[in-house]
Amino acid sequence: MNCRKCGAALVDDAKFCPRCGVRVDGKTECPRCGREIADDSVFCTYCGVRLDGKTVCAKCGEAFEGAFCPKCGTAARPAPQSAPAEARVTAAAGGPADSSGRVLTVVRRSVLYGALCVLLVCSFFIGFVLTAAGVSQSSGSTSFYFLITQFSEIKDALAALTDSEVSYEVSYYVEFEASLYLTAAMMAACVAATMAVCIGYFIAGTVRFVSAMKGRRDVAMSRFVLVPAVLSLVFLVFMKSFFGVQGAPSGVKVEIGLGAGPIVNIVLVSVALAAAAVLYIVQNRRTVAGDILRYALYAGGLALSFVLLLTLATPLLSVGDRSSKIGMSAPLWTTGFLAAIGMVDGDSYNVMYEILPDTIVVFVLYVLLAAAAAVVMVFFAKGIANGGKKGAYGGAACLFAALSLALSVAYLVMAAVLCGRPYLAEDAVKIGASPVCALVFSLLTLAMSVVCICLLRRKSPSPEEETGPAVLPAEAPAAENSQENN
Repeated sequence: MNCRKCGAALVDDAKFCPRCGVRVDGKTECPRCGREIADDSVFCTYCGVRLDGKTVCAKCGEAFEGAFCPKCGTAARPAPQSAPAEARVTAAAGGPADSSGRVLTVVRRSVLYGALCVLLVCSFFIGFVLTAAGVSQSSGSTSFYFLITQFSEIKDALAALTDSEVSYEVSYYVEFEASLYLTAAMMAACVAATMAVCIGYFIAGTVRFVSAMKGRRDVAMSRFVLVPAVLSLVFLVFMKSFFGVQGAPSGVKVEIGLGAGPIVNIVLVSVALAAAAVLYIVQNRRTVAGDILRYALYAGGLALSFVLLLTLATPLLSVGDRSSKIGMSAPLWTTGFLAAIGMVDGDSYNVMYEILPDTIVVFVLYVLLAAAAAVVMVFFAKGIANGGKKGAYGGAACLFAALSLALSVAYLVMAAVLCGRPYLAEDAVKIGASPVCALVFSLLTLAMSVVCICLLRRKSPSPEEETGPAVLPAEAPAAENSQENN
């Protein structure tokens, strides 16, 4: 590609000519709002200002240059003229300059706002279903069960274990009680965080949605939906990991599934996001076609980081032989091991207590690794919501992906340390899928982050290219003439 003014050779993605400074990508910046538009546009599609310098006659509507209208003789107004009323209204709505585009914009925003409302409502309904021997039992139908009711149930259960009137009177120690309350506290923290995130984004999204519908400002509603949706999913997976058991102990297969509330939440929000994406593609075909690489890279990073989070809920360690093998996730292993310590005494208590510090370290690494994966997911989601045009999201995702890789290495090492303990080695304890898969997908997520940064940096212009050369394009001819005169 060559410059149309001076004929200099240009790279494929050049925006300005390096020799004369003229813009060569077929776009220009609006003098009022500064956004990029086609250089042959008469009106700015975002703020509606007229770009050709002509004046629109207030009497007959003729566009002309000069002090008087050549058609009716009316004097020109000194104030700059803007686009017609329909163009200004449509531009304020953020859509193209026709009525169908504005309708698509309103529908897309409404669909995304509906998804935000679903997230808010479903944040109050979180539950799981335990299935054992063909019998299902629900655990928590509303979020308030995890915030309030579960603590009272634990208290009643502990009181029943020590009740002399009950035939199965059981003695337990403080570790057993601590394991139950630790699980309850983590559940309550996840539920409270989910509600806080959904309520906060719902309030902010409602304010921006009303402002956008009134035509006051352009708002990307996707950023108010993707982040709470991702965080809600992260907290849900983290809660499910406390019930992460695989196998059939004593010949009874145990399964933990999601309740009706989370399933409805995931389905409805996914459908709404997919519908909004289709509407956006239909409405902005040219823009999406040019940025398809950006969307694909951020979407790939989001998928890999989500798989990383899912693999963490798989078993940390597996116990037993092939016929009676059972695997437990890191949170379940920690709370279960703590509960086992609280039910024994004597030599067994001392031996098991020596392993407890390693178990706690594994649990802390699990929490930190899950948090790092969640942050990576959020940054990739923000990159999608912003059209993949901000490279800072890729850099931040790369940083936390590197942190997750380091944590996954430590996670795998500590799992190997636990398996090497003499007390656990006697029970044929082996490393489960969680540490190995976490390491693999952490590495893949980091690789995707690096690829994202490299390709988008090559695709995106540098700050100097964004602002143009030191001499503005409009001043380039004068500078060239000056050099010729010299």
